[in-house]
Amino acid sequence: MRFYLVLIFFFSSFLTSAQTKTQWAIWKEREANGETDTSFYKNDFKDKYCQYNFSSIWTHTENFSVFGFIGNNYQRLQIKFISVIKDSEPPDTYFIIGKSMVKDTVRSFKGEIVISNIRCYRDFRYGDAQKYTKAEIAKRGVVFGDYYFNEDSTQTKTGLFKGSFASCWIIDNHGILKYDDDNDQSDESCNNQFAGTWQSYKSQTKETCNWGDYRIPFSGEFDCGSGDFSPNIKYLKYGWESFEDSPSLKRAQQETKIWWK
Repeated sequence: MRFYLVLIFFFSSFLTSAQTKTQWAIWKEREANGETDTSFYKNDFKDKYCQYNFSSIWTHTENFSVFGFIGNNYQRLQIKFISVIKDSEPPDTYFIIGKSMVKDTVRSFKGEIVISNIRCYRDFRYGDAQKYTKAEIAKRGVVFGDYYFNEDSTQTKTGLFKGSFASCWIIDNHGILKYDDDNDQSDESCNNQFAGTWQSYKSQTKETCNWGDYRIPFSGEFDCGSGDFSPNIKYLKYGWESFEDSPSLKRAQQETKIWWK
């Protein structure tokens, strides 16, 4: 539970201001107002840890555990990163190739993830369901940044995904960076929280568009689950019908469908 709350605290803090202000600047502003979370060191460790390749963090989770929505009715959005490649210069940039699906419409997109800040925990341990001992983890932290994904403009119903993200990672005692799944059995665990907008090329209309592993950031009344993700029943008709009879064979077949091939 603490894993989820700490991530949301920092994630929400860097979405409360204009995109022109970096997440780090906003954190410093919060610190000046006495809102520092002592779970993290005060320093930004981007220069030190940007040398690592974070690509595997964003492709780690099976797609049936990545949930997303678009628009005021929480219409279901599915996002799949097919390829994530780290740039050598600058080392904070990653090239992304992926696909999105809304209803039965599948569209390709390309773009970038750009790391802005990397924060490290003071204490590696939290929660009640860890997979690793403290001795097995050398460092634990959260990487923050921005994303820009362009769908194919030659196709209909396409646009630009733009926003910010927060992803949790660990470095083991062999110096290998990994997706932080240490606490994934606890209630409300989450990772790879992406929040922003989708803007139509044709109409220029912007819609709220968020997704993440196991949970969706800033989902308001939509996610009613206590231990696991569970959509509010009044929004089931917007692409979440398979959750109505959960668990079921039909849902399992639908959720594991490889729609991006």
